Amino acid sequence: MSETASQPEVVDSDRVVDAELIVDGVPIRYQRYAPERDVDVVMVHGFSGHGGWWQPTAQLLADTRGIVSVELSGHGDSGHRAEYSMASWAAELTAVISAVSTPGRPPAVIGHSMGGVVSALAVSQLGDRVTQLVMVDSILKAPRKAFGGRWTPPKSPRRYDTLDEAVARFRLMPEEPVHDRAGLQALAVRAAVLVDGAWQWKLDPRIHGTMGAHTPDSFFDRITIPVTIVRGELSSLVDPDVGEYAASLIGRPVKQLDLPGAYHHMMIDQLQPLTAVLRGILDEARTHE
Repeated sequence: MSETASQPEVVDSDRVVDAELIVDGVPIRYQRYAPERDVDVVMVHGFSGHGGWWQPTAQLLADTRGIVSVELSGHGDSGHRAEYSMASWAAELTAVISAVSTPGRPPAVIGHSMGGVVSALAVSQLGDRVTQLVMVDSILKAPRKAFGGRWTPPKSPRRYDTLDEAVARFRLMPEEPVHDRAGLQALAVRAAVLVDGAWQWKLDPRIHGTMGAHTPDSFFDRITIPVTIVRGELSSLVDPDVGEYAASLIGRPVKQLDLPGAYHHMMIDQLQPLTAVLRGILDEARTHE
């Protein structure tokens, strides 16, 4: 996949700006928080997510930073492809980073779950065009348990008569306790779209099973910038020694921070603690610039 891209088109204006970038013929959407500032942080959602997963965190961090939240192809309001891979998603992220970055001011990249691995692949190709990588509960080797149990990915979008019905069927994968029901419902509403009189998910079902051959052990040693891993203490997917494993791949120490009481989807139930941890990581990096 090539990385040729058009210049971003701003489609809205406010404290949050919705923008679009064409990457290899497909529109890639992203949101800019505090758009009057240079971009300090680029955030990437996880598998089957969308930009809204990072919205509350981005809004909090945007008090002192310019933030961009990217929606990968097949997710959210970005366009769909005939085929998906980690390489194509990394190329999209690379294109957005290149488009929004200020010369001489490389941003940090924060990715959740699969988005962390996509970010790592992009970072391994970007060199000093980014300043640090933060991987939030990202799977670097086989997960500790199956992702979703007996769940079978649909071959076509499921359709619902009403938005309320769609929202009621929205689930986390893996399933976890949810205390912030309003936050979960907001994610569901943003994930749904009305098509021909019925509601369905914006997610392209073809993303399932087409992740490609890129695994962290094939590129992690090419990352030259600092890497920090934030793991949910109660995560069912990521091993407690993930930092040690990452260090063995990269060939130098990797800082790991475990967030107490957090599951995999920590931006929902642990919004304030997660934001505080991310702010601390970013602030510490600023002091070493």
